[in-house]
Amino acid sequence: MKIFTVLLLVVLSGCYREPARPLEIYTGRYEAAGKPNDFYMDISVEQGRLVVTDAGSIYKKRLDYLNRDIFIAHGFGWSLQFTRNKQHKIDGILLSGSEHLKKVTKPVLKSGFE
Repeated sequence: MKIFTVLLLVVLSGCYREPARPLEIYTGRYEAAGKPNDFYMDISVEQGRLVVTDAGSIYKKRLDYLNRDIFIAHGFGWSLQFTRNKQHKIDGILLSGSEHLKKVTKPVLKSGFE
């Protein structure tokens, strides 16, 4: 039981650290492959933290850093792993290990709730 508790604390402690790299490398719009307007997510920086807004929603959820390029969407229950291309630049998100969203060049829309 003690080993499990220690392991759990080590894993959870990663949620409270910040990534060493600038957060702006993660920002942008990400769309589901084959469904560009059906499902997308906007990632932005607010008050020094990454936040996510999903398609058509006005609600933003903070992204808690786990490790490397992996974040947890607080309140959505999603894990987001940012993927990189051969040049090591962010090119997509693997959402909860199943859905892959590709980064696109469309601007992130500003809502009136910021």
